[in-house]
Amino acid sequence: KGSNLTYQQKDKIEKMKLPGVALYPETERFYPNGNFASLLIGMAQKNPDNGELKGAMGVEKIFDSYLSGKRGMLSYVHDIWGYIAPNSKQEVAPQRGDDVHLTIDSNIQGFVEEALNKLDDRFAPKDAFAVVMDAHT
Repeated sequence: KGSNLTYQQKDKIEKMKLPGVALYPETERFYPNGNFASLLIGMAQKNPDNGELKGAMGVEKIFDSYLSGKRGMLSYVHDIWGYIAPNSKQEVAPQRGDDVHLTIDSNIQGFVEEALNKLDDRFAPKDAFAVVMDAHT
């Protein structure tokens, strides 16, 4: 079992047409800013039983039902030579999950994260929270 193949590696393996070797795409979440605002954005984890990605905390958990796509399926009956029986092929196309767009001010978020990190380094509090709002009443 392998993972994280490059497109070149994938193409090379597919061209070999090795019997018993199948390639399956895996779902991943993309975090363009790395760990930035990670406690707010949260994270997704793979379920070890079925390999599905599930939001574990933060926005990932709250919006998991929107972010998660639907698996596709292909099934058919074939003979011992690999010929597919007529009218036996059933296919359901996979569906992509939706995107969630957040409006986080990166300057303010960076300042708050830095301040909380300094607070943690100096005082090691059990918990620390910060809320910054531009409230118009």
